[in-house]
Amino acid sequence: MRTYREILLILFSLLFSFILSVLYIPETWPQWLGWFRPSWTYMVIIFLAIELTNRLGLMASWLAGLILDVLVADLLGLNAILLVLVTYGSWQIYERFRMYSIVQQCLLIFLILFLVELIKGVFQEQSWGRELSMALVLPAFASMFVWPIVRFVLRKLTTWAEVS
Repeated sequence: MRTYREILLILFSLLFSFILSVLYIPETWPQWLGWFRPSWTYMVIIFLAIELTNRLGLMASWLAGLILDVLVADLLGLNAILLVLVTYGSWQIYERFRMYSIVQQCLLIFLILFLVELIKGVFQEQSWGRELSMALVLPAFASMFVWPIVRFVLRKLTTWAEVS
């Protein structure tokens, strides 16, 4: 049975990741800095799927993806299906992932999120006519460096919420 703390942890971590995903970058900052946006929602979903395997369902991932689609103006359903696939894939490797060192986890996060960005780029190229570029690597690269911080903060929150 889920306690209110578990539900609040999942909801607030997803809400915070949505806020970080649409965070405004001031015009005085260099324009290229906008490409270094980590995939916050994907990292939170990966953490929840790996650490709280029986608490996060595919429907919750799908709903989070639909909300993310609306917030970032992507194709409706694209992030939803990708988050479902990432959740399912995380469930398949969660025991191995937990045993990896932080460097190995960062590399796996990079690989997963690069594939996600590549799939999103292909769909956007086909539907909107945007060209694929090497800029697809940057969000995955930024996520790789932010993963240890995300993991540390979410672990502290799960300890505080007494979720095991």
